[in-house]
Amino acid sequence: MDLVSSPFLSGDKVVVLEGRHFQDFAAGDSGIVIRADAESQTCQVHFKHRPGESFNVAWRHLNKCVAQVVDAGHRPGWPAEDDVKVEPAAVLPMAVADMGDALGTASSAYFWESKLANLDADHAGNHWSLQTADDFQIETRGQDDLALAVEGCAKATASSSLLALREAKGASSRIRELEEKMSKHSREHWLGMDCLQEKVNSLAVSQKEVNAEFKGSLHKELSSVNMQVQSLYEQCEAIKDMVANLQLEMKRKASHEQLEDLEHQQCKAMETLLRRWDHCAENRRQRVESEVGQALDEVQRADSKSHPSEAVMLQVEDLSAANRELASKLGRLQANFEQMSRSLPHVSHLSQEQRMKQVQNQGLEEPAAQWHQRYQGLSTKVDSLQRQVETLRSGFQSAQERADKEQAILDGLRLRADAAAEGLASEVRLREEGVLRVETRLENVAREMDLAMGTLRGSLEKQLHAMLATAQSAAERKQRDWQLECQKRQDVESALREQQCEMAEMRSKLLRKEQALLEAAGFTERSGGPCGPSPYGPNASSGPLEPVVAQPRGADVHSPLSRRLAAPVACGPVSSPLSKNFA
Repeated sequence: MDLVSSPFLSGDKVVVLEGRHFQDFAAGDSGIVIRADAESQTCQVHFKHRPGESFNVAWRHLNKCVAQVVDAGHRPGWPAEDDVKVEPAAVLPMAVADMGDALGTASSAYFWESKLANLDADHAGNHWSLQTADDFQIETRGQDDLALAVEGCAKATASSSLLALREAKGASSRIRELEEKMSKHSREHWLGMDCLQEKVNSLAVSQKEVNAEFKGSLHKELSSVNMQVQSLYEQCEAIKDMVANLQLEMKRKASHEQLEDLEHQQCKAMETLLRRWDHCAENRRQRVESEVGQALDEVQRADSKSHPSEAVMLQVEDLSAANRELASKLGRLQANFEQMSRSLPHVSHLSQEQRMKQVQNQGLEEPAAQWHQRYQGLSTKVDSLQRQVETLRSGFQSAQERADKEQAILDGLRLRADAAAEGLASEVRLREEGVLRVETRLENVAREMDLAMGTLRGSLEKQLHAMLATAQSAAERKQRDWQLECQKRQDVESALREQQCEMAEMRSKLLRKEQALLEAAGFTERSGGPCGPSPYGPNASSGPLEPVVAQPRGADVHSPLSRRLAAPVACGPVSSPLSKNFA
């Protein structure tokens, strides 16, 4: 960008025109131009009221605070431009735009060294041109005093230029130090950010591991608790089965008691039956004895009479009737007793034979013989009846013995039932005690399980709270560190913005000083010096002048900086106070 195409240069101090009011700046706000764009006709400006920020402003809204340098044209006493044929001067080639870009992007010290070398080279070329111009004027006009004045002015200008160069070098060293500090701080900042990111990543990994371990331990503990609960359920089911078995045994015990009651009832019924049987047998024995006694009495009364009479016959008939009744009674006894049933048919057969014999011998035998036969028959009947009574007594005794045996069996059964009942009662007591023990054990296990679950829950909650607290504290610490880093970064950025503003002001000062130096040293050579003919003299050719190239003091010819500084520098007519005085 050159002076003709753009009204603003990098480092110019500008102010916003009256009547302009925007969101970020308004009329009267001043700032420094960082970069100018001729295509869009805008400038990037740093305003003083907004440090650290730059805004794109159109040219039509800005005005310069310092006027730019304008070419003075031809001066009186100088040959015409057509005669000299000097090309247009480039006051500061590749300096303004490059310097603006460098300040806008916080360039390194190498940039400033190169620019200072360019300034030194320009100053050397201008100083040589001033010396040749002084010699030319002294030789042509012979004004020694003016030459001395010009020489003193040139020395003063050179000293001021040296001071400006020293200030520029000091500024470049300060800028280099600031750049080193900024790079070091940015390096430390990014290293701290990397460490912080690594710590955050490690914390996230450790948190994931802790969460996975916590989940695994929780699953294991839950599985163990589920297994314990399952075993408790199985124990409860076994206890339920035991209780059901005990209930069945209790029911069986109740059935045994019913059997015992039934046995007692049967024994009582048997005893009553035996008592009734004894009573009936005793009654029948007494009746038989009474009937036998009556029969014996009748037989004895019949024996006492030797000659029977009709009354005796009636008595005998009555006796026969009684005998028949006795036979009928004996038949009834035969139906009741088995022994009597065996003896009654024989008695009936004997009675029939006796009757038949009585019927056959009724008309032949005498009554005594008949009575004797009847007596014998009755005696035999009495003997048979006695035998039957004996058999009845033996039967009664055997029945009594059987009853005693049955009673003994019943007593044994009763004893066995009592022993079984006692065994069942003891077993029931043992089962009840076992059930109580199992219930107490279940209660203890449930209580222990509740306590274990409570302690486990408490420990897990404590671990979780501790983990959350540590994670939260770590997150808060990381947040505080991040805030501190952000604050440091903001401080560094604000310091960097201030340094950028200072650099912009320094650049504007350097530009003004360079412009002043250029104005002070902007002479054009027109004749040769004392060491040889001047290329601008009368004998010079009419062709274009060769550009004067000045090497910086102490510069290496083969270095990149020397090659860059070796660019052609043409001196043209520049208006300055010295040229006015010389004219």
